[in-house]
Amino acid sequence: MVPDPYCSQTDRLGTRGAKSCGSPPYGHTPIHTGKHADSPGHRWQTATLSTVIAVALAACKGTESPRQFTLTVQGAGSGTGRVTSAPAGINCTTTAGSTSGTCTTSYTGGTSVTLTATPAAGAVFSGWNGSGITCASSRPCVVTMDQARSVSATFGQQQFMLTVQGAGTGTGSVTSAPPGINCTSSAGTTSGTCAATYVGGTFVTLTATPAAGTVASGWSGSGIGCPGTGPCTVTMDQARTVTATFGRSFALTVQGGGGTGAVTSSPGGIDCTIRAGTTSGTCRASYISGTLVTLAATPVPGADFGGWSGACTGTGSCVLDMTADRAVTATFIGPVGPTVLVLTPKPLIVDAGAAAGTTVTAKDESGSTIPNPTVTYVSRNSSVASVSGTGTVSGVTRGQAIVVATAQGGINPSDSLLAVVAVPGGPVLITDIAQFSYKTDTVFTVTVIMDMRSSAELLGSTSVNVTWDPSVLVYQAHADGGSGVSPAVNTSYAPSGLLTLTMADANGFGGRVELLRITFSAGSASGNTGQLSLATSEVTGAGTFTDLLARTVAVTQPLSTR
Repeated sequence: MVPDPYCSQTDRLGTRGAKSCGSPPYGHTPIHTGKHADSPGHRWQTATLSTVIAVALAACKGTESPRQFTLTVQGAGSGTGRVTSAPAGINCTTTAGSTSGTCTTSYTGGTSVTLTATPAAGAVFSGWNGSGITCASSRPCVVTMDQARSVSATFGQQQFMLTVQGAGTGTGSVTSAPPGINCTSSAGTTSGTCAATYVGGTFVTLTATPAAGTVASGWSGSGIGCPGTGPCTVTMDQARTVTATFGRSFALTVQGGGGTGAVTSSPGGIDCTIRAGTTSGTCRASYISGTLVTLAATPVPGADFGGWSGACTGTGSCVLDMTADRAVTATFIGPVGPTVLVLTPKPLIVDAGAAAGTTVTAKDESGSTIPNPTVTYVSRNSSVASVSGTGTVSGVTRGQAIVVATAQGGINPSDSLLAVVAVPGGPVLITDIAQFSYKTDTVFTVTVIMDMRSSAELLGSTSVNVTWDPSVLVYQAHADGGSGVSPAVNTSYAPSGLLTLTMADANGFGGRVELLRITFSAGSASGNTGQLSLATSEVTGAGTFTDLLARTVAVTQPLSTR
C-alpha cells in the first residue's frame, strides 16, 4: 500500500467516510470515493469545499425548529384601555401610557396576529403606531410576524364640547372654571370664546356677569338644572349647550316723605324702612326691562300711610312697568311718640367699683325733643357693667359691655354705647368710634387714644397693634393724632387688617392722648360683621419708667356694614 502523503497512519474515517486529514496544497479536502483505500493503484481523492457544504446541508435538512418572533404592545396617551390578540397571547392594559398584564409574547414566523383595542369607560381609542405598522385607528390591527414587532396603542380621555349661547336684550359675559369659556353676549349675539372641550366627568362652573345697565335673568338648556342667576355648574358627561340670558335693566328708587313705615316689592328687591322720612335698608333695586313691580306700604303700629307720589299716586298698591328708571316717594303719618333716640357718652369709661351716668335724647318725627321719655336700659354683659333703670352704669370688673337704651312708644327707637370698665387710675386704650354700624363704602376716620385719665403718670412709650376685619373695614390712610405725638407706623400688613404704631417721648403726654388717626372705608358688601381691636405690649410712664401694662385696659369695638 502506498501511503497517502496528506494523511497519517492514525487518521480515521469520519461518520460519512471522509478522512480527517491535513490541508492539501490545493485547498482540497480528501473524501472517500467508494474505492478500496488499500487497493493498489487507488488513492483517496479530493472534493471541493462547496461539495462538503452541500453534503452537510443535506444531512441537516428536516431537523430545524420553526423560527419565533417577539410581539410587544406599548401604551400611549392619557386614557385607559386594553389590547388583546388573536391568536391569544397578548392581554395588555395601558393607563396613561403605562402598561400592565401580558404585553409581550412570541409567535411563529409568518403568523398573522390580530390586535384589538378596547377603551375603558370615559376613554377613547385614537390609533396604532409602530415601525412598519399600517393600521386604521378605528379597526383591529393585523400584524405579520416576519420579524420582531413593537406596536403602540394610544388611548385618550373622552372629551365633550360645552357651548354657551346668549339671549335677551342686555349685555353680559360668561366665564368658566376650569377656564375655557370667556363669552360675551350682546342682545343675544355672542363673541369671544363661547365653546370649549372638557374631559368627560369634569364639573364646569359658569358665572354670568351683567354689564352696566343690564341684569342676568337666568340659565337654560337641556339637562341644565341651574335655578336663579347665580353660578351654574354643569357636569360634562355629554356635549352640553347652555344659554345665558341678559336683560336690559332699570332702577327703582323708593324715598321717604315723612312718618314711619316700610315699603317692600314683588318681585323682591325693595325692602326699605322709613323713619321720620329718612330711609334705610334696600331702597333701590334694578329690574329687567318690562318687569311689573308692585310696591306695598306698611305703616308701623300707631301710624298711617299717607300715600304715594312720583311714579305712583294714591294710597293703594303701586304697580310699575319697568321700562325706564322710576322713583317713588312713600309718605307715612305718625306714629305719635319718639322716633329717634340717642344715648351718650360714646364710649363711656367707668372704674371698677364706681358708677357713671348716661344721657338719652328722644325726638319725635318732626324732630322735636320729647321731654322725660320712657326709656328702658339693658347691659349685654352685666358681669362686667350693670345698668340701672335710670341709665346709671356701674363698673363690676375690668372689661367692656354694650349698654342699650330703648324709648317706649312710637317705633320704640333704641341706641347703644360701649361701656369700658377700667382699673382705678389705670390707662385705657380706646377709639373715638361712636357707632356700631356703617353704611357700605362710607369713609370715616378713627382716632386711637391712650386715655391716661386720673393716673399720676404721663405716657412715655407704648406699642399698639390695631387689627380689623378687611370685609368690614378697608384701610385708606393715617395721620398723627392731635396731641403732638408722632409715632412710627408700620402699614405693611394693612391690606390684611393689621397696623402697628410705636412711640417714645422723654417728656411724656398726659390726659387723653391721641396717638394716631386712621382713615377707613366701610366694606362694599352689606351685612358683614367684625371688629376693630386694640392691643398693647408696652405702656411705660415718662420719667418714672413705671410699667403700666398690667393696669391698662384695651378695647375691642364690634362693627358691621349695612
